[in-house]
Amino acid sequence: MTDEASEATRATWRRGSYEVVGDWFAAASRDVLVGADGPLALAGRDVLDVACGTAAVAIEAAAQGARVTGVDLTPEMLTTAAARAAASGVDLTLAEGSFEDLGRFGAFDVVASAFGVIFAADPVAVAAELSRACRPDGTVAVAAWHRDGALGGPPPAMRALLPGGGVDGTRWAEPDEVARFFAPAGLRVVGARRSTLAIPFASAAAAVDAFLMWSGPWMAVFDLLAAQGRSDDGRVALEAHLAERSDPAPGGIALRADYTVTHLRRQN
Repeated sequence: MTDEASEATRATWRRGSYEVVGDWFAAASRDVLVGADGPLALAGRDVLDVACGTAAVAIEAAAQGARVTGVDLTPEMLTTAAARAAASGVDLTLAEGSFEDLGRFGAFDVVASAFGVIFAADPVAVAAELSRACRPDGTVAVAAWHRDGALGGPPPAMRALLPGGGVDGTRWAEPDEVARFFAPAGLRVVGARRSTLAIPFASAAAAVDAFLMWSGPWMAVFDLLAAQGRSDDGRVALEAHLAERSDPAPGGIALRADYTVTHLRRQN
């Protein structure tokens, strides 16, 4: 990632508040530590949390007795992560860095990324970095939003309004795709499972309001729409998408946020 690209990424994540957004789905983030056969054995093991954000995964792993390093590109998130770790009574090593360059952080028994590496422009290159950080017989664990769920990125009707290109992070929610990303590095999928998290809002419209208040990536999407004079059309498309992927709940609705957790193992 070039310095210019890194700064653009930081600027996106500095908008809104990941402290708010990350808490919407913290339970799903922590779920990356659970494989198809049950929770990973973490006590006494070295864990790398890639694109750690405000440290939901890192804190959980440390609470289970792991030695944890959390890496994120945005210093403000690391500051929040440190404060949350202290409040939780766990020790973390936190470092600024990109998922495109993990070599300097050493080797780990578990390399996890919850809804982080899904933003990678080059999945195969980032899979190679995750693999490089993973010890022989270690585990790489990735959680990604599924395209069928409420958080699987802009819906087709909205994408039609946007300029071409962009990253499709939902590819990381398809185990066959993930297997292809990691095949050149010699890792194989050993388990995958799909789950759904319910996220409460007063309505689909309220959910869109919250996205635009707190979520940097969604703000960036609507910036692109605004540049084409299509913000209202985009909002209509997103509200309809969320309404179709929600259930009635006390006080309003619950978005169905489908996601996949995939675990891989080194073959060498």
